Amino acid sequence: MMRYLYLSILFIYVKLAFCGGENFSVGGRSAGMAHASVTLSDLWSAHNNQAGLALLKHPIAGIYYENRYLIREMGLSNVAAALPVSKIGTFALSYYRFGSSLFYDSKVGLGYGMKLGEKISGGVQLNHHTIGFGDIYGKRSTVSTELGILAQLTNELSIGAHIYNINRARINNNPNEYLASYIRLGLNYKFSEQVFAVIEVQKDVHNKPLFKAAAEYKPADMLFIRAGISNNPLFNAFGFGLDLKNFKVDLAAAYHQQLGFSPQMSMVYEFAKNNKNKPVE
Repeated sequence: MMRYLYLSILFIYVKLAFCGGENFSVGGRSAGMAHASVTLSDLWSAHNNQAGLALLKHPIAGIYYENRYLIREMGLSNVAAALPVSKIGTFALSYYRFGSSLFYDSKVGLGYGMKLGEKISGGVQLNHHTIGFGDIYGKRSTVSTELGILAQLTNELSIGAHIYNINRARINNNPNEYLASYIRLGLNYKFSEQVFAVIEVQKDVHNKPLFKAAAEYKPADMLFIRAGISNNPLFNAFGFGLDLKNFKVDLAAAYHQQLGFSPQMSMVYEFAKNNKNKPVE
């Protein structure tokens, strides 16, 4: 009985959050690290921090899916593709969707990342949002912008920052109904070639800061093991990844003490001509 009560509360919360254009992180690697992903560089930087796109070396494409608390109506999916262009930067196109036919929130984003120096990169993105409430209430659309930065402070330490909805886009003509706006800041420390840890904080204009901590361990060339924790609400995450040359599979699950598991998965294909020159993430 309590589970259904929590689910009802969650549905109300999620609808309110997504009516505000919440922009949750995506990617199986990110999910296994409790979405402490602002310092990571991979395909999902097209959604999590566009500055990470600048470090990609080859064309790459992938899909991601999350089934929140094993409820089909709360499915979250994302598809993305990135194309590095020599001496110019990396362009990316992504599509994000949450919900079902009764309520959905979607975003199409065109992103760009480039190196600003030897150890620093930046990224920007333009998004088109559509929020729909079934056949009765119709749908609304708006446009938002994002900005990210990624810097290598030392050989071991890097920092990342990302600002979402810089232009404070509105959902409709009501002056008080904006899309969510927030900033994320993270630190990434590399202990060795096999292990690194990250900490991250996220803050918006309405809620308390959200803190995350996570780590990734590489016990073998093709295997990655990840774990993370986050608050507001408190949940744990665990995942692993397989690097099969050009093809990568990442699986993860987050656990909420009352609501249970949320499984996540992503699959990525990198169009690399020579795997010996494959970039290290």
